[in-house]
Amino acid sequence: MEQYTMPTPLPQRQICIGGSGEALDAPATAGEPTHAELLASIHGARVALEGKIETVAVKVNLLRADLRKVSDKVKVVEGSIVDLQTKVGTLRKQMAQITSTVGTLEDHLEDSEGRSRRNNVRLLGFLEHVEGSTVESFFEQWIREVLQPEGLSRVFVVKHAHRALVALPWPGAPPRAIIACLLNYKDRDCILWTARETNRVVFENRTISIFPEYTNKVQSSQKGFLEVKAKLRAMNIRYMLLYLARLKVISGGKSQFFENP
Repeated sequence: MEQYTMPTPLPQRQICIGGSGEALDAPATAGEPTHAELLASIHGARVALEGKIETVAVKVNLLRADLRKVSDKVKVVEGSIVDLQTKVGTLRKQMAQITSTVGTLEDHLEDSEGRSRRNNVRLLGFLEHVEGSTVESFFEQWIREVLQPEGLSRVFVVKHAHRALVALPWPGAPPRAIIACLLNYKDRDCILWTARETNRVVFENRTISIFPEYTNKVQSSQKGFLEVKAKLRAMNIRYMLLYLARLKVISGGKSQFFENP
């Protein structure tokens, strides 16, 4: 018969409950931390966590302070933006008024310049220096004796005349135009009418063309009718280009007016 051996009892450890100092026996495992060690670890972790929380709290407070500063600056910027928008609105209104005023002044200037040229004629085809030193006397004599317009006034006078204010052309290049200002605008109209009715005006074997003297803006507007005028001439239809840029077409005893080509 085999002999039965009693098992060796496990070591006992004491556990303190509360603060009474009473100890309870609990089984202990080899290598397992004691209760005191656990409490110490928990306490250390708690202290470390509280330190980190305090650090985070400090940083949060700093962020809040910075956020308040940013918020204050944003309010200042918003106020500045509102002021700028108000000023921009005012400037836009002023700019619109200035633009309108400038447009009105440009129209007045164009009208004044056009009126100042009302008595002028532009002559093309005269060779350089053919007029000599007394330009006005040359053209008065040329108009009376060569062009011979009917209906000139008794006080027909060329007030002043000059070549176009551009550089002297190279040899062989077309001569500069001559601008002549007459004393009476009716004489200008008479000369222009005679030039239109004459098939060809010739001086020293050169064709002479006579036109009204208009501003650059008016000339640019009238250039749009060049092709239409050529077609009307080819069809033997009478027309007149009126100031500023208005085409009068005469056909079948009726007149029609066109402001666009």
